[in-house]
Amino acid sequence: MMQNPSHPPSVFIVIVTWNSEKDISDCLKPLIELPSNWEIWVSDNGSSDNTVNLVKEKFPSVKVLDNRENLGFAKGCNRVIEQTNSEYVLLVNPDSIGDADTFKQILTDVEDKKKLGAYGIKTVSENGDLQSSCFAFPTLLKNAIDNLGLYRFFSQKWLENNLFDSFFDHQSIKRVDWLAGCFILLPKEVLTKIGNVPEDYFMFGEDIDLCYQIWRNNYEVIFNPKYEIIHKGNKSTGQLPSIWRIERTLISKYLFCYKYFGGLKTHLIQMSDYFGFLGGIWILKIRNLQSHLIDEWEFYRKVVAKSLKM
Repeated sequence: MMQNPSHPPSVFIVIVTWNSEKDISDCLKPLIELPSNWEIWVSDNGSSDNTVNLVKEKFPSVKVLDNRENLGFAKGCNRVIEQTNSEYVLLVNPDSIGDADTFKQILTDVEDKKKLGAYGIKTVSENGDLQSSCFAFPTLLKNAIDNLGLYRFFSQKWLENNLFDSFFDHQSIKRVDWLAGCFILLPKEVLTKIGNVPEDYFMFGEDIDLCYQIWRNNYEVIFNPKYEIIHKGNKSTGQLPSIWRIERTLISKYLFCYKYFGGLKTHLIQMSDYFGFLGGIWILKIRNLQSHLIDEWEFYRKVVAKSLKM
C-alpha cells in the first residue's frame, strides 16, 4: 500500500538502554526532530548511572519505561512493543546516531514493499569505516564453508549472496539472511505474527532468531545501503569483559542452532567452529602475526571446547 502523505504511517522507535548515559543524548537529539507519527521510547534495563533521569530531563517528549532490572535486549524491547499499535516498529541501539530526514526517507521507501519483514541500512563507525551488518544463518553447510576455509572454492558472487558479512561490500540492495540489531525496521503486523522479539536469549542471538522467523513466515529481510547510520559499537556490552561478550555470542548462536536444527547438527556446527578457530590460530602462529588475535581466537576455541565438553 502506498503512503498517503496526509496520513503517514506511524512508527514506534524502541531504544533499550543499560548504563547508556554517555551515548543516549547523541542518539536522541536528531530523533526528536521527527514528526508526530513517530513515537520514541527508551526501555531502561536497570541502569546504575544517570540514563533515566537524563532522558526525562533533556528529552521530555521521549517516553521512558524504567524496568528496574536488566531484562536483556529482547525482553526490554517487548515490554514497550506490547504497548503500541503503530504500523512499524524500529529497533535502534542507544550508541547509534541517525538523522530525522534519513529516517523519514526510509519510511517512504519501505511502503511499497508488500513482503517486507525486516529492513536494515548501512552502518558505519564514528570514523566512517564500514561495519558488516548482513550475515548468514549458521546452517551446517554455510558454517563449515566459512570456518574450514572452503570458501576458496566458491565464486565471489556466490559468497556475497550466501555468506554476506565481509564477503559482501554492502554497496547494493540485497535480500539477506539476518541483520545486525543496531537498526531494524519491522512492520508491526509481522512482529505480532511471530510473537515479537524472541526472548530465548539474554543478549545476542535475538536478531538472528527474529530474522529466521521472518523468513519462515514468507517475509523478506532487506538491506539497503542507500541510507546509513553511525554505530559506535559495544558501548553497553563494552562495559563488561570481552570474554563475557565472546562467550555470550557463542552460547546464543548454539541456542539458536539447537532450537531450529536439533542436537546433532548443532554438535557438527560446534565442531566446525572448533576446527575453524584451531586452524586460524595455527596459521597466525606460523606467520607470527597478531598475537592479540591469537589470544582472542584461543578463548573462542576454549569456549567451543567447553560447549562440546572436550
